[in-house]
Amino acid sequence: MWLGIVLLAAIALEALLLLGQDRLFNTQKLAEMEAELEKTYGDLREAKKRIDDRQILLRTANIDAERQRKQIQEADKAFADAQKTMPNLIHVLGTPNPGPCFRALITKTLPANPDRSQKIVWACTNFLEVWADDAAAAKASAERQFSEKQGYKVGEMMPVVPDKPPVLQATG
Repeated sequence: MWLGIVLLAAIALEALLLLGQDRLFNTQKLAEMEAELEKTYGDLREAKKRIDDRQILLRTANIDAERQRKQIQEADKAFADAQKTMPNLIHVLGTPNPGPCFRALITKTLPANPDRSQKIVWACTNFLEVWADDAAAAKASAERQFSEKQGYKVGEMMPVVPDKPPVLQATG
């Protein structure tokens, strides 16, 4: 008899476990939650992949924008440099008179650390205009004033006819 009751209780318990397992342990709800969680993880992986792709595009766009910014700066600098016109400087030796005048190109080798004013002056095209009786006298006068020892190089003296001699003003 006791055995029959125990057997009947075991069968009832087994039937309850088979038929009521979902209600008793909420396994269906747990399975739904696990499926929802797996779907959420999948969505997160997809979102991360899209974010990574967009970050790559953003980095590429930033690199391209930086390159274009540098090109614009270089173009602006080149344009500004093109707008600058450097004057021709003429250094005069001798007293202007109706006599002959000779002109030569003059350059200077600047020291390692030149003054700012030297850089500006010698960045221009410099000419030496010498009022003398002949080319030899003009060359000698130029060499006395602008010696090669000081870094000057005087080109060939060519006769020129100035429009009119410059007016000298007395200072003092």
